[in-house]
Amino acid sequence: GDFAGSDVLFCQNPACLQSSPVDSLVPPVACPKCQSPLATLSPAEASLLPPDTLVLRKNYGDGNGPPLLVSVVLSGMDRLSIHRPQNCLPSQGYRIGLSRNVSIPLSRGDSVDFRVLDIDQLAEASSGTRTIRRGIFAYTYAGGGRKTSSQLMMMFWIAAERLLHKQASRWAYVSIAVDLDHGTDATLERLKRFTAVLYPLVMGDESSKRPSQTGPPRTFSPRSSHP
Repeated sequence: GDFAGSDVLFCQNPACLQSSPVDSLVPPVACPKCQSPLATLSPAEASLLPPDTLVLRKNYGDGNGPPLLVSVVLSGMDRLSIHRPQNCLPSQGYRIGLSRNVSIPLSRGDSVDFRVLDIDQLAEASSGTRTIRRGIFAYTYAGGGRKTSSQLMMMFWIAAERLLHKQASRWAYVSIAVDLDHGTDATLERLKRFTAVLYPLVMGDESSKRPSQTGPPRTFSPRSSHP
């Protein structure tokens, strides 16, 4: 079926850090778990990102597995807003395991490289039972008509553009997170099918050298063959 996206708000209580999808036109004002205030950024993101950073986020579900959380971070004047997830995931309670590079063929005919991390987090159910929540986290960067899963390569291109052309393109950091469903391999294949269609919709025409600022669409069909 089609994927439907909802906005996501984050609890500002460092002891909770609950994320809450917003399915209604009137968003909740308090965390349903601890009643603390909610915001569009997690406390860790708010402390790390410069104020002119634009964050666009959707939580997608299609009824066939765990939802996929898509985040697009658009840099401002300060490129510190484009960071490695290894800097912020631990502060959100995640442990990072295996890391590998995965090339994903896109629906429009080209491909994009994502860095894929195995992650886990200690989660507490409403009953008080604690479990290990496991998932995968995939990320990549795009800007200046280029795309890469390497932050070092991105920083090289940014520096070269400034030195050689006296300009600075706006870069985007795109990430997709999903809980495991029937094992890592099956979950990764689902993420790849999802990304093959969503990435062109989110990033638009990369030949323009400007990442799209509209963000992830509200709904889209996995059968789409073009942006």
